[in-house]
Formats: sequence, structure tokens, C-alpha cells
Amino acid sequence: MARLPDAWRASSPVGMKQKLGLACTLVGEPKVLLLDEPGVGVDPISRRELWQMVHELAGEGMLILWSTSYLDEAEQCRDVLLMNEGELLYQGEPTALTQTMAGRSFLMTSPHEGNRKLLQRALKLPQVSDGMIQGKSVRLILKKETTPDDIRHADGMPEIDINETTPRF
Repeated sequence: MARLPDAWRASSPVGMKQKLGLACTLVGEPKVLLLDEPGVGVDPISRRELWQMVHELAGEGMLILWSTSYLDEAEQCRDVLLMNEGELLYQGEPTALTQTMAGRSFLMTSPHEGNRKLLQRALKLPQVSDGMIQGKSVRLILKKETTPDDIRHADGMPEIDINETTPRF
């Protein structure tokens, strides 16, 4: 890539640069491929093409380590390592991780409070592992043994509607 004109390198789409970088790496026929956030800033079509290339390489026996914060990318992997602040939280198949969340994933709304404030309140509760705004609801992951009633009756929570939902990666 160093021999390419500066104008081309500066103006080329990120997806094209990622695919070209991958192609250059493969010239040396490596046995292991380490990809650090290759999907960041890449348009959806180039991202899909990049994944097709990686699936082909994996099918040919290449070991690929793909670092990502995009869960849809991690979901495509055979095995995942889920880490937070250097701590290994999970190692195994993505579907098995999703199954561990069965009965712990909920969608919550409040007629009296916006989602941003509702999420902030919920994340302060010791019974809540994680949460995010998802459309018109707040998606919560509750800690084991926590019930929706524990959240409904928690100090500082407004009137809420909370229903179990399908876990997703």
C-alpha cells in the first residue's frame, strides 16, 4: 500500500482499504490472521464482503482472531471470548452465551419517564447487569434470581411496564 499514490489512499473508501490490506497480508500465506476491529467505519456491503472473505479463509483452515465490539460480528464466529476491562467473562459458542440470558432479558417502558432517564435509574440498581435503549423501550439484563417485580418495586423506580423478551447476542 505504501507504493499507492497518496491521493488514492486518502480518497478510497475504508472498506476498500480493509479488503486491500487483507489481500496484502495473505500474500505471505499466514497460518493465523489477527484482525483488530476490521469492520469499524466500513460500509455494510464492504463489511459483508469482508466477512465472506474471512469465512472462506476459515473454511480453508486458517485460524482467525477477530477483535470487535460489534455483537453482530461476534455472533458469526465459531467461538467468542467476551471480555470487560481485561476480565474474561465468557468463552464458548455465541449461541450458548445467548442461552445463558434466557429468563434474564426484559424490555421496560414507563409512561412517566423517558428512556434515557429510565435507563440511568435502572443501571444504578444492583439487580441489573446491563441495559441499553432499544427503540421505544429499555432492554435490561437482570442478574440471576432477579424478578421483574424486584425492578418494579426498587427504590427510585417510576411506574414501569416490564416484560420478558428473547435474549440476543
